[in-house]
Amino acid sequence: MKIDYISDLHLDSHVKTSKEATHFISKLMGSGDILLFAGDLDESSDFLVPALSVFKSFYKNVVFIPGNHDLYGNTYNRLACLEDIAEYYGVTVLNYNTHNFGDITVGGGPCWCDFSYTGNRWEAFRKYPYEMKDLSHIDPRYFKHDAWKYADIVND
Repeated sequence: MKIDYISDLHLDSHVKTSKEATHFISKLMGSGDILLFAGDLDESSDFLVPALSVFKSFYKNVVFIPGNHDLYGNTYNRLACLEDIAEYYGVTVLNYNTHNFGDITVGGGPCWCDFSYTGNRWEAFRKYPYEMKDLSHIDPRYFKHDAWKYADIVND
């Protein structure tokens, strides 16, 4: 099974219209069995629908792991909206869970780290908005759910 991987498109920095986004993304597509898109599509979600549409036109199986830029703003609602739109297009969103494609299991969760490397996730989360300015763009309510359970399983 061939898995193609892309990330960090940051479309809002490169294109202005959905048509431009579609053209830009189409040139990046390959021919694998699974496309794993590891986040940072854009900060506004303006290009989410054209992107998912293009992804699905090239790949039967698409996995989207939202990045930190995908969560900018009101994250709690934004992540739910991303998941709903992705489900409509038949795209799997990993939100600290796994998904099986035959013998292949992929797992992941939004953002860029789970802060577990510090030994105390909550202490690290409270500290890093001052050191990692981009974390201050993400609604902290997003981090107050059971997402850490998945990270604990993976780290063990």
